Amino acid sequence: MAVLLLFPSVASAQRVIPHAFLGSATINGSPAADGTVVAAMVDGRQVTAKSVSGGSYPVLLVEPEALGSFVGKIVTFTIGGFPAAETAFWIQGEVTELNLNASPAQMTPTPTPTPTPTATPTATATAAP
Repeated sequence: MAVLLLFPSVASAQRVIPHAFLGSATINGSPAADGTVVAAMVDGRQVTAKSVSGGSYPVLLVEPEALGSFVGKIVTFTIGGFPAAETAFWIQGEVTELNLNASPAQMTPTPTPTPTPTATPTATATAAP
């Protein structure tokens, strides 16, 4: 009992009940391959990730760090590093079946700069007198 009195914040700290997500994961309309990682992000920071099996991702528990809150925040997802079209508001204690779809073919690729050719000096021979 004396130990609990010394650390009252530890004794009273309770974790927030997470928002759970589960569902299918597709890339360009086809089931994501086994082992493809589905990640959940809040404010651009990954909070959890799991691997796809049989075209579905297992339960992702989206929860803030101890004593934090995601109330009013939007959860975004990636499939194999590609952004999913679907998002959801974080709701404490909610369980949401959310089928995720990513379409990397529709993403605008970053152009790769093409090197500019430069003139290469060449030596010319001159005849001796």
